[in-house]
Amino acid sequence: MKKIIILLLILANSAHAQSLRNNLKRYTILRDKTLINKRLTHNLYEQYIDLDLQVSSGVKDLVADIKNKGNEAGASQSQKELNILEILNKNMNSERYIDLDATLGVPLPSFNLSKYRLTPSLFYNLNLGSLFTIYNQTSSLDPSVSVYVKKETKMGLSTIVTKSGHIDTHIKLNLYKLNRSDADLTKTKTELAESSKIFNFSDLSQSKETLSMDFIWKRESDHRLWKIEMLEAKLLTLKEKEQYSYDNFPLFHFFHQWKGDAKKIWLEPFAGIHMRKRYSIFDGIYVGSWLKFKDLPFRSSISLSNQFITFIPEFRVRHFYFNYKMRMAYINPQDDIWVSTIHSFNLGLNF
Repeated sequence: MKKIIILLLILANSAHAQSLRNNLKRYTILRDKTLINKRLTHNLYEQYIDLDLQVSSGVKDLVADIKNKGNEAGASQSQKELNILEILNKNMNSERYIDLDATLGVPLPSFNLSKYRLTPSLFYNLNLGSLFTIYNQTSSLDPSVSVYVKKETKMGLSTIVTKSGHIDTHIKLNLYKLNRSDADLTKTKTELAESSKIFNFSDLSQSKETLSMDFIWKRESDHRLWKIEMLEAKLLTLKEKEQYSYDNFPLFHFFHQWKGDAKKIWLEPFAGIHMRKRYSIFDGIYVGSWLKFKDLPFRSSISLSNQFITFIPEFRVRHFYFNYKMRMAYINPQDDIWVSTIHSFNLGLNF
């Protein structure tokens, strides 16, 4: 009888563990949607500078509250833990996402090679991202925070290749060294009270180094725009890292946009799909439309996926652009987790 009870407990625990949320999978979806939304507004690595901040509603207050309660002067460890527990209970079964992306670029002179025109540029990219989910799935009395944090840099050469007589079509090849470090962990109220931090990018000291590439095919006419992209494809491992969660499966993206005749106001519908190993192909389907104005340096888009509705108003002049993105879940909660609205602020200076 004792063995049967033990076996039932093991099976119950296994079934429960399978039901727990995969934080890394969730981060991968959110990060890829971040990348795809940026592809809607500008081309990859064709800017002197590009800065983008994406942050969920409530991140600032939540991080500040835990820091203040963890560093509260005169409070005992038990009191700090009770204060942290109160904060976690207020934010129970919710997720928060943050992503900071910065890119610097330097254009190089174009040159001809046989029938092809090559336009190269150098670039450096830094990305810091984190997803943390507060939940009580393992214990209703002792909530914890599932934290995924990632830091990566890319440094390399981007080259646009155009064939003579085919100016409507080009290929872009990005070849770069990718340094990536990450951590996938769970923090209890005791650990939060001791560290007073949900995540800390400075803890990510060692990284996996790879030689990677992006391949982008683009064709544009007066009436249509097509793009096929393969991003972050590993060519060669330069340095291994033992504890590494994100792996190196590339992101695939297919996009089509119908272009309208320039009027005072007109629409340009689009549709696309992106995919990576960790999520379903249906998670990557999206449709939307740009709203454009002939006499104004302003445009706006709205798009819909199976989880989010995304609104992007953008101010754009010859080289400078600034846009705000609001990504809002129209089905909430998802997998019993409340998904906060993600706000983005992006500015840049094109070559």
